[in-house]
Order: sequence, then C-alpha cells, then structure tokens
Amino acid sequence: MHEWDDSALLREYVERDSEAAFAALVTRHVNQVYSVALRRTGNAHAAEEITQTVFVILARKSRSLGRRVILSGWLYQTARLTAATFVRGEIRRARREQQAHRQTALNEPTDEVWPHIAPLLETAMAGLNETDRHAVVLRYFDGKNLKEVGAALGANEDAAKKRVQRAVDKLRRFFTQRGVLLPGAVLTAALSAHAVQAAPPALAQTVTAVAFAKGATAGGSTLTLIQGALKLMAWTKAKTAIVIGAGVLLATGSTWLVVQSAARWRDQRTTLQAEGILEYSVNGVPGAKKSFTAFSQSGRWLVHYPVQTNGIDYIEDACDGENIYRYTQLDRDKPSPTSHNSSTCMVEANNIPDFGHGSDHTTPIWLAYASADYFHGLTGNRMKSFFSVDRPDPSLGLGPYMEVEWRRSPNPPHVPVYIFFPKLNDRYQVLQFTNFNGLALPAEFLEEYFGPGRGTNGVPIVAMHGLLTGISSPSVVPDFKPRSDGRTYIEDGRFPGGSAEYTATNLYSTNSSQWRALLKMYNPQAGGLVWPRAGSPATAWPPGNTTP
Repeated sequence: MHEWDDSALLREYVERDSEAAFAALVTRHVNQVYSVALRRTGNAHAAEEITQTVFVILARKSRSLGRRVILSGWLYQTARLTAATFVRGEIRRARREQQAHRQTALNEPTDEVWPHIAPLLETAMAGLNETDRHAVVLRYFDGKNLKEVGAALGANEDAAKKRVQRAVDKLRRFFTQRGVLLPGAVLTAALSAHAVQAAPPALAQTVTAVAFAKGATAGGSTLTLIQGALKLMAWTKAKTAIVIGAGVLLATGSTWLVVQSAARWRDQRTTLQAEGILEYSVNGVPGAKKSFTAFSQSGRWLVHYPVQTNGIDYIEDACDGENIYRYTQLDRDKPSPTSHNSSTCMVEANNIPDFGHGSDHTTPIWLAYASADYFHGLTGNRMKSFFSVDRPDPSLGLGPYMEVEWRRSPNPPHVPVYIFFPKLNDRYQVLQFTNFNGLALPAEFLEEYFGPGRGTNGVPIVAMHGLLTGISSPSVVPDFKPRSDGRTYIEDGRFPGGSAEYTATNLYSTNSSQWRALLKMYNPQAGGLVWPRAGSPATAWPPGNTTP
C-alpha cells in the first residue's frame, strides 16, 4: 500500500475507512507538517500538538477534498494556518535568532544560512498564491523533479520550471526586503536541505490513533486548537474567494473595489479599532504582557491599556492632531489616602509619541496602526524622533531629527514596514500583515533596541513584540483625547519656555478661555507653577478648578 499515490490512499480511507491507508498518509507527510509547526513555534511540544491537529482536520475534511487536491500542498497550508492559530492564542517568547544579523555571502553554507531563513519562511510562503506555494512544496519539500511537479499542477515540465523559478524569485525578494541577501541557488539549496526535518519516531503512531478517531480522544487544548484552525481555514478560503471576485472585476475593466478602498483612506474617513497584546522583554528576559485597544483616524489616535494593579485602573495615550496626552486613571474603588487627585496627565504639543524611557510601549502600536498620515508626508532619510531612546544626546551628536533607514508598505494605508536608526541600533519591523476592508495592516510587529555601538547580533536591551487579536470599525468613535474623571494633576508642556503644573477637571485646548487664563498666570521663574499662591483671590483660578 505504501506505493500508492496520495489520491489513491485518500480514496481508500474515505471509501473504506481504511486505517492502514490513513496511517500511510501520516507516515508519508508527518515530517513536513511537523517541520512547518516547529519553524513557526520554535517549540517541539507545540509542534507535536499542531501536527496532531492537522491530521485530525484531514480526517474530518477528507470527504470534502476533491480528487485533484494536491495533498502535500493542502497539508502545508493547513499546518501553517494551524500554527498561526496556536501562536495567536499564546504569544511565544521573543524570537531568539529571527532578528539576528542576516547578511549572508554567496558561498555561505546552507546550514549557516538556514537560521536566518527559517523564522521568516512561513510568512514568506503565505505571500505566494496557491499554485506557486504548491510548486515550492512539491519541488523543495517533497523533493519531486520538475516533470512530477508539472504533472501535479496540470502543466508540462517547462511550465513547471518557470512556475518554480517565479515562486523562488518572490521568496528571494521577500527575504531581501528583510535584510537576508542571498542568491536563488543558495535559497533553494537551503530549502531542499532543511525544509523538512524528521519528526519524533513515535509521533506518526500517536497522530494516526488520534486523527483516525477524528479527534475524539484528543485533549482539551488540541480540541480548542482544532476549532480555531478550522475557523481560520474557513476565513482564509472566504478571503480567497473575495480576492478572486475582485480579480474578475478587474479583468472586466472595473477597478471600483481597489479604487474605493484607497479612496476611503485618502478621504480620511477610515476609523480603525485594533486590539492586541504587547510583550515587553529586557535583555532577553520576558516581562509584562500588556493588552491594548488602539483607535485611529486621519492622524488622530488613542491607545487604551487596562492595568488594574498598583493603584491604577488604566492608562491612555492619545493624540488629537495637535497635542499628545499620557493619561493615568487612578483606582476609583480604592483612592489613595495621600492624593486629592483621581488621575494624572502629561500634555505636550506634538503629533507623534514622545514619552519617556520605560513608557514607550505606545510607539510600536502607533507605528503599526496610527502612523500612516505622518509617514505619508516624509521623504529622505531623516525624520523626527519617536523612539524614547532617540532624544538629543551630545555624546552621540544627535538632535531632534536623525538619520534613518525606512520603508513603507506599497498597499493602503502605507504603514511603515521597516525602520532602523543606525546610530542607536533601534529597529522596528512588521513580521506579518492582515487585510481589513482593503487595508494592509500589521498582524505581528517587533521593535528592538540594541544600543549605540553594540550592533544587532546579540540580545536586544529592550524588545516589544506585538500581536493583533482583533480589528474592526468601531461603532462609537472616541474623541482622541482622554476624558478626565474628577480632579486631574496635569503636567502641561505647551507653555513657552517650559512646562507648567496644575490641577483641572478638563484637558484644555490652547484656544480655550481656561487655558488662556492659565497662560496669564504662568511664571517660568517660579518653576512654571500656575496654581494660585496662598492669599491669591479665588477668581484668579479658571472656572471648574480647585487649588491643590
């Protein structure tokens, strides 16, 4: 039976419920599925669970697979989507070698090249269309010759050769854009040598037993993973149908869908609500995981972090188009006995994040979901500082504008995909994209700070790894300015020559009568404090405020 092809084995299993046929399929493909999962997670135990899940899904969906299905390609895509589901449910620790120095030489051995390729391979493969992906899997994962690849794809050997070459060129361009420079011959040699690794010896037997029962004996985590992967597969199939439909419209001369999505962005009416998790690590040691909700609309944005620890309810960083706010809402159920204020806020005139070191977790989120308008007007290789470590530093000869390497996405809303400050070795990049209403938005992103003079080969001093968990158009659009709840202690940096401190029940705009009244009382020689001194008339304080 082992000499039968995949189609014959699959028919034998479907029509006769043959466990031997299913076991033969598992034995034939388990290494490939396990290798995809292992590359995506970097965790052998997780890779085994994902492998088991993939074959359970095969058992459940076997009757719906057509006779012309390329099973190895189908299993590869299912493994990739199942691994993505696993990662989204449980963010892995900071990628160990993924962001290491990836410059490679023409004659570098494939086992030295592979560590630079492996962490990005599934993302690169996701960018290929189905036929190109099948071609790569058949040629370099299954090791088939071009005649066999052509036969599987319904094409002749020459057409298969061109198809494979185009797919390899696409992969090579993907890696080049991310700093992995290597010829096509080195890439294909590395794929042939390393793309499929041996799974643990007992895994095939375990997988066969669980999958043949269609998951009835699987553990709770595996069942959850199965459901999540099936949903993602259904969504991916629906999304493909939508893309094909759009292609038909384009082929008939109508560009309405593409133009409409771009026009929505140019008209600045698009409002996004992105939810996700940001993992913070210092010197390679994982730290806090922050959940966040980010809203953005034409240069205005607000990022909300629920905290509910250390006497804090939540933190909001926001920009109303003119001012930056960092607002901290104190615990309303357990107010501090030493403070009369219910919240604190820093305000300054700016249109990009500009928070102190240790408070810069908003920067990568802003870059991912709210920075398109800022980058739309940028040219050249110098830009305003927005990383917390990019403040002027005489020892580095740095100023408010710094030399930078950067690229934007070619697709609306044209968010940055790569930013690197060479003097600081501070790097941001998008690892995966998702599509929302015709907009290409980051599904996974990473910022790393290595420090001046240290290079980018080692462990970063600070790393922030973000993962999108949901995106939508909000039913209620926020004001893009935090709402003060009671008395707020404000450090206001919009005053000439420095900042001022005061308490208020509202966050004033600079054209309001309250803020102009504060400006009249501003005294930089007295440290910028604008609340009345003892004995000052009460009428000097703007309405709605009390002295501290």
